[in-house]
Amino acid sequence: MKVTPGQVSRSEFRLLINISLFSACIGALFFILTLRPDILSSTLFLPTQISLAVPFILSSLFSRARLGFTRKPEIWKGFAFATFLIGYTFIINSLGILLGLFVDPRVAMLFLMTNIALAVMYSILEVREHPAEIGSRIFKDLAFILLVLFGGLLPALGIW
Repeated sequence: MKVTPGQVSRSEFRLLINISLFSACIGALFFILTLRPDILSSTLFLPTQISLAVPFILSSLFSRARLGFTRKPEIWKGFAFATFLIGYTFIINSLGILLGLFVDPRVAMLFLMTNIALAVMYSILEVREHPAEIGSRIFKDLAFILLVLFGGLLPALGIW
């Protein structure tokens, strides 16, 4: 797809998403630390994931930025996606755990399962548009689902 003046490229768009997620993650971490630092001691999964989301999103951000001038973009593209997926999932899991702790575990379950359902729906649409992407989408969705189940849903329900 050719980019016309004033239009944002796919790589630039992903870079902007990473910057937004990074900002939200840092903001949430400082918000929690300022208002209720005791929240972070309620479960090990919450502080671990919310703090590790920062370097993963940051690594994805730097990798996406590098795509514009590297000779081997596939290496950086794969690394950028992997670090984005982990960082993004950690943010989602952290929100789910917070919902489970302070609202209701059923709300946390609804939130996390909705994220899984929407990811699968996105993949179905992408595969319909680009059938060759089916293997990639299965791998990405499976990784996302496992990370959400073990890092978000089980801790939010108090099982893990």
